[in-house]
Amino acid sequence: MEQPLKRAIAVALLLLIGLLATTVRLWGADFGLPFLYDPDEREFVVRAFKVLASKDLNPHWFGHPGSLTIYSFAAAFGVYGFVNVLLGNFEDLRSIGRIFWHEPAQFYLVARWVVVACGAATVFLVYAATRQLADRKTALLAALLTSILPLHV
Repeated sequence: MEQPLKRAIAVALLLLIGLLATTVRLWGADFGLPFLYDPDEREFVVRAFKVLASKDLNPHWFGHPGSLTIYSFAAAFGVYGFVNVLLGNFEDLRSIGRIFWHEPAQFYLVARWVVVACGAATVFLVYAATRQLADRKTALLAALLTSILPLHV
């Protein structure tokens, strides 16, 4: 097989592995909303919303992996709120606070989608890192294992 064909097959396999990783992570993303088993989830989501609502970029907590998680959630909530205002699902931007405190499950789901996206993205990073150290087959195997290993999912 010539090199461009091998590369095209590897790219197709990597995309399928990425789809698998995303599907596996989305499978239970809505389970137990808004925060059934993970006490940290509430801490991150509420702090992210407060950063967005108060326009104060200080989350007042900097534990690991707090800052990046909080800022990522805040950005996702901002986009989610803006899109829903444009679509007419929310009255205006001021109503988002009322919605967040009375019906928080949708915001927890948005936060979980951010985590799903980051988890699925690491599959591609594992492929890229392994490809630097080994051959294409080994990198694809590493990506596949990362996409389904329970600890990572």
